[in-house]
Amino acid sequence: MSTSEAPTADGITVEDHIDPRMGRRIVASAIKLKGGRVICGVRHFDKIMRQNLPTLIDVAHEVLAGHEEGFVTNAYEFVNRNKAWQIAVMAGQINFDLWKGTWGCLFSEDLW
Repeated sequence: MSTSEAPTADGITVEDHIDPRMGRRIVASAIKLKGGRVICGVRHFDKIMRQNLPTLIDVAHEVLAGHEEGFVTNAYEFVNRNKAWQIAVMAGQINFDLWKGTWGCLFSEDLW
């Protein structure tokens, strides 16, 4: 059974949460800590994200020891900046008339 087929706590699968008219989309900036925890925000290390980082020593160690910046999709999955770029392009989320980013590497400023 794939992650997307596994039911959530309420018995609903990930696909049940995705609007078929929209497909897979980027919905939040995120960091994935070395220990596997994912913390979301509007922008990477913004006020919301920093407030959600517990002040526990083990979490501080995870952040200092290494993390990966990326995004969360509407399928509840963490994806790195490169995969997020592909998803955002396919979903038409990037306004190329205003875009000044790095091709193939998504930044939250490319979306909102």
